[in-house]
Amino acid sequence: MVCVGGRYQLLGELGCGGTSTVFLAVDTVLHKQWAVKETLLQGDESYRKNIVQSLRAEVDVLKECDHSAIPRIVDFFEENGRAYAVRDYVKGRSLKSIVDEEGLQNPATVKNWGVQLCSVLAYLHSHYPPIIYGDLKPSNVIISQDGTVRLIDFGAASKLYTREGSVDFQSASMRGFEKSDLRFATPRFSAPEVLDGSEEITPASDVYALGMTLRYALFPSDASKAGLQAVTVSSENRELFENLVSVIALATTSNPSHRYKDCEEMLSALESCGLSSSRSSLNNKNSVISRRKSRESSIKRRKRSVQISTPVKTAGLSALLLFFVVVLFNCLPIFSSNAAVKPTNKTLSVEAKISRLKLIKKNKADYDSLIRMAERESSSDFAKRYISRAMKIQNSMLQKHYVRQMSFRPLRVLLRSQLADQQWSAVEERDFMSLISKYDHQLRSNSNDWASISGDIGKAYWYYFAGFSGKVANTESLSRMRVARAWFVDALTTSKSDLVKNQVHEARKKASNKAGMFKAYVAISDCYARLVDVSTDAPNEETYKQYVNYLQNLIKISKQ
Repeated sequence: MVCVGGRYQLLGELGCGGTSTVFLAVDTVLHKQWAVKETLLQGDESYRKNIVQSLRAEVDVLKECDHSAIPRIVDFFEENGRAYAVRDYVKGRSLKSIVDEEGLQNPATVKNWGVQLCSVLAYLHSHYPPIIYGDLKPSNVIISQDGTVRLIDFGAASKLYTREGSVDFQSASMRGFEKSDLRFATPRFSAPEVLDGSEEITPASDVYALGMTLRYALFPSDASKAGLQAVTVSSENRELFENLVSVIALATTSNPSHRYKDCEEMLSALESCGLSSSRSSLNNKNSVISRRKSRESSIKRRKRSVQISTPVKTAGLSALLLFFVVVLFNCLPIFSSNAAVKPTNKTLSVEAKISRLKLIKKNKADYDSLIRMAERESSSDFAKRYISRAMKIQNSMLQKHYVRQMSFRPLRVLLRSQLADQQWSAVEERDFMSLISKYDHQLRSNSNDWASISGDIGKAYWYYFAGFSGKVANTESLSRMRVARAWFVDALTTSKSDLVKNQVHEARKKASNKAGMFKAYVAISDCYARLVDVSTDAPNEETYKQYVNYLQNLIKISKQ
């Protein structure tokens, strides 16, 4: 057996990657097992120097950590063209091997892992300066037999600085993070800003990697709507699964400013998963911000060393406070008056208006954020989740009379996302129509936009619906037209009603063009049905002329 460092006897290989290999070793002095990471020092002198420097940086980072989920570094040395780092031996299996061997994990397990990983990453980020892990992925997460999570391989970990040397999460950047450091990054799990340098590295970069790691364990890697539907989840875990997917979607958005700001915020979202459908991950930010502010103020108080340390002082202050409260209570009738004690109706009205405006502003900000995320989302299933939340917020504002009517923008964004691949699957159609059905009454009250969205739905069925056979087949044209026709009739009826109401010339002209287009689609559908109807005699020349005229009319209207 090979012995390195004069005391560490290498027993067997635990894993390898790049130029490094991790061995299980026994300490011949302490008779204790360790994990020894061996790194080959190849290349020219400058390259070897950089490798050793990065390894020492990893050692320095780990020496600052004291957390049960982070292995300790106990020794580091160079020998025979190799560098060795000796750390705690972590028993268990990697998250990657568990998923690869056992398949996708149940939502409760994934949530538990996510909560633990958020906790340890939040611990790293709470250092001064903050430590960014940098390369979170399934193979770097070890799960013990009791379900405890531990992190290994801190080779990409770095400290976060500003150019002035102080720490600021709003403007911090990774000092010395160069293209050469990307050898540590794993493309599938690393945030876009880590790979292309388009944005600064922040705790949100670890949030992205954590989201991708949980995604790996929860559902298929293709992340398509069909893949999500194929996931078998028990009825009692369905809500938890849906909530986890939403949390992961928010954590893995490409724009860092649209993710959870840090792992503490994501932890709060994960903890709320499955507890109640009303406690969504997007509604936890206020409590997290308050908790962060409380922690920051606590740190400031400790720095100022302003403490009341003895029970005697506490008791004395309490007694003094109680005395003044009693005196004030007894004297209150003397000083009080309706004007002094009770706020006027006018004051209450002003306060109510301010509160109302704040709530409207918050709801609008949440709504706009969800719409933006849906517009940037490549997966229509994730886009649907954002749109569902946006419409829920919008409906709530409508019920409280904060808005006069519901906007159709969310539905248009979702339909655009679903039709991006030039087909409308049965699952996508079901998801879209469920929103239409849920808010049917509220949507129909806006007749102008209802006519427009009805026409868009008709076109989606007409050109892109693949729900019959799984693809947009020419042999199913008549079936698609028949379904689409009902929506064009609805759109036509509503447009005619708007045409009667509108007195403004431009508005009447626009409504007239819409009605003409919907009428053309209905006529084409009816005529095409007669042309292909095998139960009747062969169509005559007049029927074909009508069909061509309808098509030409539709082209003419579309150009207007």
